[in-house]
Amino acid sequence: MRSPSDSHSAFGEKLQFLRKERGMTQIDLSQLSQLSKSYVSFLETGVRHPSREVVLRVAEVLDPEALLGLKDELLILAGFTPEDPAELRQKPLKSTPGRKDFHSFLQYSLQLIRQGAYDLARQTIEQGFQRFHKPAQMQTLLAHLELAQSRFEQAILLQQTALQHAQLAPQEQEPGLSEIDLILNLGVMFFLWGDQALFAAEPQLDLASQRYLKALHEFEKGLRKAPAHLYLLDEAGRVHFNLADLSAAESAQEHWRSAIACFRAVLAHPDKQQLSLEILRESAAFLALAFCKVESFVAAGLLLDSLSLVPEPDWLLRYVQACYHSLYHRQDPEGGHLQRALACLRQAIALNPAARAQARQDQHKDLAVLAEVCSQEFEEVAQCE
Repeated sequence: MRSPSDSHSAFGEKLQFLRKERGMTQIDLSQLSQLSKSYVSFLETGVRHPSREVVLRVAEVLDPEALLGLKDELLILAGFTPEDPAELRQKPLKSTPGRKDFHSFLQYSLQLIRQGAYDLARQTIEQGFQRFHKPAQMQTLLAHLELAQSRFEQAILLQQTALQHAQLAPQEQEPGLSEIDLILNLGVMFFLWGDQALFAAEPQLDLASQRYLKALHEFEKGLRKAPAHLYLLDEAGRVHFNLADLSAAESAQEHWRSAIACFRAVLAHPDKQQLSLEILRESAAFLALAFCKVESFVAAGLLLDSLSLVPEPDWLLRYVQACYHSLYHRQDPEGGHLQRALACLRQAIALNPAARAQARQDQHKDLAVLAEVCSQEFEEVAQCE
């Protein structure tokens, strides 16, 4: 299992439902929409997020006469606004209150990019050019504009230039923007570039690892300057998590231990509420799975039990619990873990059908014991196209 930068399951679930309702296979939809079958599969499982253009293309196939209002619904589920982007560009900047300083503005635009709301991100960034005119600010806005169009190399080059200017002329920077913010920004760009390689139609694992290592280099550089920086700690934990999943055994253990240290620092941070509850719960779930990977099952179990006290159902928590019980079975074969793993996996899939695809990916890794010992039950639970 890998640490996602965001969850896009709502769009994928709706797309899968509409496709099946019309009696279409993924191949049918891919041919009619001129998308690859693997890309359609990634959209349905939430691995990939669509551009606005892809949403419109799919909506035209599923609702060719535009009688059902699916276009607007799918746009909203994918994080886009139904309004014409040309009209949105004319809206005054005051329509986005609360982003008074450049740091907050950057966080907002980056959040839009990570959610896949690329059109809205571009519109927001273009508005930023009307407000922020210092050299490092302009370079960073240009970098975000490139990032919103998935032009990673150009974005990274621009961000590196902005960072160099900030280091050479710190007196020209806005008081609310620090060198650390720009380092964090650069690291996130490498992280997202790694995601692009990892979640491509034909995954490029070595390339993803190289880019994640560059992201880690930036996060660690920032942490040397600000060891308690909340956002750097969380991003570093996530990139260590992904690197561990992609690494050979010995290197993986180092990354798992580092991920544990980062996530523990995040959860113990006095200002952790600056992160959303969803992000904190994700980080806690990833921490529990990292504990399992270093065979600290008692710590993992205590953390998962604590997380399960929250009344709202959480598919990721249930999925990690399934992995925990599957992994723990080797150490405690008489503990009834496999039946618990099956129960948790069923709950995860009921809450989010995309968990089926994740289970398929993990059947030789985190869920390997469950898939091997309870093969028939696993096939029944995880069965998907």
